[in-house]
Amino acid sequence: AGVVVIPLLFETGAEQEFERVICIACSSPLQSARLQERGWNAGQVAGRLSAQWPIEKKIDRSHYVIWNDSSVEVLREQLGRVPPLKGSE
Repeated sequence: AGVVVIPLLFETGAEQEFERVICIACSSPLQSARLQERGWNAGQVAGRLSAQWPIEKKIDRSHYVIWNDSSVEVLREQLGRVPPLKGSE
């Protein structure tokens, strides 16, 4: 078992290659703020967001959803609630 991070997973149709998909999402304002903290300017942020599907559409197509508007500790706790794949315990 492994983890693959693909920001444009659904947009490229790659979700078909995986047994299950976990969508880790946050609010749009927080997503923009996090990108700006990484040194992205407003134009780069707008370009990134316009290239992606709306989060609601990604959520609808995912097997699990983790809402990441909080701390790393809360994120870990939520990820711990996702059951392991059979045979990977």
